[in-house]
Amino acid sequence: MDREVDAQPKIYTSYSLNGAWEMHYQEEKYTGTENPFHQIDVGMVIRAGWVDRSLAVIESAVPGYWEDMTEVFMQTAYFNKLRINPAYGLQQYPVTNRVPDMALPNIMGNFFYRRKFLWEQVANAPTIIHFDGVQNAVSVWLNDVFLGRHEGYSTPFDMEIPSGILRNGENTVVLSVSNYRLQGYDGEPISGLTSRAANEYTGGITRDVGIRVYHCPVRDVDIRVAEDGERVCVNVDLAENTKTDQLIWEVYDEGLLLKSGRNSGKFSFDTDGLEYWSPETPKMYTLRLICAGRELSRKFGVRRLTVEGEHFRLNGLPYYLRGICEHGYFPETVHPNHDATFYRNVIRKVKALGFNFIRFHTYIPEEEYMQAADELGILIHVESPNNTTISEWEEIVRFCRRHPSVVIYCCGNELPIDEPFIEHLRQCADIVHENTDALFSPMSALSGLEYMLEAQAEVMEEPFRHHPRRIETVASFSDLFSSYPNGQHSYFSTDVDVEKVDDWGRVYGKPRVSHEICIDGTYTNLSLKDRYKGTRVGKTEMFSSIERHLEKKGLLKKAPLYFRNSSEWQRRIRKYCFEAVRRGKQIAGYDFLGPIDTHWHTFGYDVGMMNEFYELKPGETVRNVRMYNSPTVLLNDLRRKTNFTVGEHLETNLYVSHYGRNDLFGAELTIRLSLEEEVIVRRNVRLERVENGKVSKLHQFVCDLPQIQKPGKMKLYVTLDGD
Repeated sequence: MDREVDAQPKIYTSYSLNGAWEMHYQEEKYTGTENPFHQIDVGMVIRAGWVDRSLAVIESAVPGYWEDMTEVFMQTAYFNKLRINPAYGLQQYPVTNRVPDMALPNIMGNFFYRRKFLWEQVANAPTIIHFDGVQNAVSVWLNDVFLGRHEGYSTPFDMEIPSGILRNGENTVVLSVSNYRLQGYDGEPISGLTSRAANEYTGGITRDVGIRVYHCPVRDVDIRVAEDGERVCVNVDLAENTKTDQLIWEVYDEGLLLKSGRNSGKFSFDTDGLEYWSPETPKMYTLRLICAGRELSRKFGVRRLTVEGEHFRLNGLPYYLRGICEHGYFPETVHPNHDATFYRNVIRKVKALGFNFIRFHTYIPEEEYMQAADELGILIHVESPNNTTISEWEEIVRFCRRHPSVVIYCCGNELPIDEPFIEHLRQCADIVHENTDALFSPMSALSGLEYMLEAQAEVMEEPFRHHPRRIETVASFSDLFSSYPNGQHSYFSTDVDVEKVDDWGRVYGKPRVSHEICIDGTYTNLSLKDRYKGTRVGKTEMFSSIERHLEKKGLLKKAPLYFRNSSEWQRRIRKYCFEAVRRGKQIAGYDFLGPIDTHWHTFGYDVGMMNEFYELKPGETVRNVRMYNSPTVLLNDLRRKTNFTVGEHLETNLYVSHYGRNDLFGAELTIRLSLEEEVIVRRNVRLERVENGKVSKLHQFVCDLPQIQKPGKMKLYVTLDGD
């Protein structure tokens, strides 16, 4: 057993259980409390007359996903018994029904793990077995003693080892891991993107396993920022029935000691002299707790996202959420990456495009992802798998709250909300408000409140079809809504009625973050086929079936042209949609469905401004995206009016959506209208003041169009200079 060695002594010592384990398979889920190897070993004795490999030592058992261990399992006697997800089928284009996940086939069933290890007894020290990740449920035995069963795959978790069970010398630990669907709220299946969504059946011990021996009563620390940002409140999580007045705390900026004190576990300190953390300035500090000669260090940031009416403030300043929807699609690995460098690169790319927050679609981000977000500065909307139980929701909240980047918790995606579910959501909201300084959003898109409504007397038709009582009830315990405005910002992104969507805002009374805007795709880029070589996705029909279909139609040679042309119209539609959303005075932010193409639930889901390797599509540029995806953007109300005739009036109002640090004073608006690259109208408008934190009308631009002899291309180019 390997022991971690640290320069500074931690509150615990960790002993790794990674590596080789004996493994045995059965199709049926095992939830018994008796050590299953008692029966397995008896079976081995009965068949002792021949070489039986039903119990095999797997060198890379932990950590490891079962579907990545197929070649190893081929050397076992149970290989032919492995059950493959019955939903599996090759993806082939064209298709008219739901397409199976490209990452399949996945093994489904129950694996038993066993490992022996040597132990030197540590007298009177609290001890736990720690799991960084299991998919989906695990039962644990140590020296034939049943320690318990844990169901849920979203977060790390611990199991206490009662005193006297670990012994000097050889010990044996046994695990029973099942990847069958878990039952959550009201018996409904729990489903999220890291479990392959509706396809399910990803399985394995996905991250590290180890034994931790604690040397002091400190277990964790909860750091919260007061709503006014003037104090940081700290609550030290201590082992049960313990108290200490020997707790020393220190706050550091790099190696510089800023604040210190002595306390019993619950204290606060003022933020004088501390800088705020934000996506623009992600300043981090270190809180160091010292108890019984051991220490726990935790990075933290001074930040607070609050609600003011129907808008947000971050650290007291108006703030607009410009987000991406993270779908958990990893083309090379299929499963989430565990490399912080990978996530740093992702965050740098999306920040360069102007985004300041990430919504995680029905999955909990990896620890490395959240660390990178803290370090580089981007806000996080955590969203649990659908139908998560209250117990796992509590684990999610406790796991994520240590990161200043996490500012919103949400209970899933597009589930129908009825009266019983509202009470479930109320419980979840209470847990967030009691245990964090973050905001609560009930659901991404409000089915049962603002769409998918059953015909009943309480449903109102004006100003749009909605359920007013349910909205009012959910609003009573929620801080914001992730709203689906009848698809106007998503599926119908060229048909946005800005004034109508604004008018609907009076129904909610809370900030609205528009759900999954701009769902507009391109054709598939067949040149990416070679990038998938050597991956499990590369073994599917994602590219080859499209090629066969186009070849049959005599169109394969035109595929590159189709892709480039579709990228061009997608680029134009995206700009139009983003600007229409930003012009809404009652919209407080958005999550964009398509930062990258994602093929986890269907191939050809090419909705991204980037491909799945985070490369911009043809014709798109960082500069173009930043023109409509920055804190301050210029807008107009031409809508889809882009064709004019000679002698006609060109008339448009010019607006700014301004979310900077301050109001702009003495700004200058410059307007140029060109025809075939020649400027035909130039105007300069002096603006005394542009208010921060709102959409403002700057100027009404009107001009008569000149006489021309043949059609010409016009460009309206506007700049705003101030401060």
